[in-house]
Amino acid sequence: MFLSCAYVAIYFLVSSSSGWRIFFSSILVAPMYSSFSKKAVLENLNRRLILKFISTNEGITFSALKEKIGLQNGVLAYHLAMLDKNRYIKSFTDGKFKRFYSRGARISGLTTTEEEIMAVIQSDPFISKKMILSRIKYSQGTVNINIKKLMQKQLICARKDGKRFIYYPKSLD
Repeated sequence: MFLSCAYVAIYFLVSSSSGWRIFFSSILVAPMYSSFSKKAVLENLNRRLILKFISTNEGITFSALKEKIGLQNGVLAYHLAMLDKNRYIKSFTDGKFKRFYSRGARISGLTTTEEEIMAVIQSDPFISKKMILSRIKYSQGTVNINIKKLMQKQLICARKDGKRFIYYPKSLD
């Protein structure tokens, strides 16, 4: 704090000369706007730890990452932003959660709920909605909405079987 006040005092003392003004401005202002090289980003131990943890736990949420690593909200958000800005990680919103992936990870484009429903339908083609509900932990409304989304994405199909609908992967159509 004292050192920055001294810089400001010296700046005003010698500010009569434009050459000195430019020199001291560059000393005081340049560090605030400097950027890290891509290599320098990983010199920080916290960022290396975060990147390693994301690489081994693809799709981890912010709160789970915070709990596992033990950093505060602001510190973790800062380091995640640095990693994202320098293209080491990528993030996607999954409903109300933000999920983090390493750059090389393959991401399906489906939410976690859609992936679970899709896995049930693929493991047991021609399954009813009632059977889907018995195998996963979501409410009927959530399942209905996500089945509609999967049908819009043309990943599953539905066929009427008596009074009920049965669902199967589009690849079996």
